[in-house]
Amino acid sequence: MSRKWPKMVLASLALAVTLAGCAPSLPAAVQAQEVRSDVPRLEPDPSAEADVPELVAGNTAFALGLYRALFDENENQFTSPYSISLALAMTLAGAAGETEAEMLDVLRLPQQDALHAAFNAIDQALRKR
Repeated sequence: MSRKWPKMVLASLALAVTLAGCAPSLPAAVQAQEVRSDVPRLEPDPSAEADVPELVAGNTAFALGLYRALFDENENQFTSPYSISLALAMTLAGAAGETEAEMLDVLRLPQQDALHAAFNAIDQALRKR
């Protein structure tokens, strides 16, 4: 029986290689496509620019607090506080009551009635650069 074992292994490998060669070829790599919206962007309301300094100051305070919370001398990290605050501001749009108040406090953002227009003004200014 010990003499049959190597022959069985070789026969199994030969069968596996043969079957692998008979398999259909792999599909071509999927090409990434850029997706764009045909909906025009809203131009920032000129009055929203008055709220931008308050948003920038709050976002800066949030960013510094986030860096302090995440900093680890032994790790190499990359964090985008602007992206995080922008994403959480979108979530904030659906919040109300105590949840809204807590999110505004943690994110150090102005009230929602000025917040989203100010973010739009900043985003439009960044896109023009």
